[in-house]
Amino acid sequence: MAVGLQPTVTLRLMTRIPIIRLYGGAIGVVSGLYAILTPGAGLLDMAGADSSAALSVGGWVMFAVGVAALIHGILLFTPLAADMGGISGPLMLVWATIMVGNQALVAKVADWGMARSGMGGGMDGAMSSSMGWDPGMVAIGILMFISGLIMIGRRSGESA
Repeated sequence: MAVGLQPTVTLRLMTRIPIIRLYGGAIGVVSGLYAILTPGAGLLDMAGADSSAALSVGGWVMFAVGVAALIHGILLFTPLAADMGGISGPLMLVWATIMVGNQALVAKVADWGMARSGMGGGMDGAMSSSMGWDPGMVAIGILMFISGLIMIGRRSGESA
């Protein structure tokens, strides 16, 4: 019997939180963790996983945005989200813009570095080009941006 009651309890919990908050919270938590834990742009580099290079400015930016997005995502699962009013959507847009903008800057700086050092083809060229921007971070940033637009554009009285 206890097994049969579990889905009901889960459904009741989920119906208390508006679906837009569940969606936004999930995106915030996943993107925040990704930004914090991605090598080259977060906590793993700070912990010494990549001891060959110090955490760059872009890495610090991604770490800070990751922490903010993670906290924001967690808050969307709590009753405190109601106190946030309509700020969640615009915050998602800000986090997403910083994420994607930082990746564009990282890609440009990596291109400049490769051009200045004369790196070309071969294994070194392929390796250094893959260490620039992160397509996964760009994809998550775009998804977060869309989530922010949805949160802003919703017409119901649900608070996010």
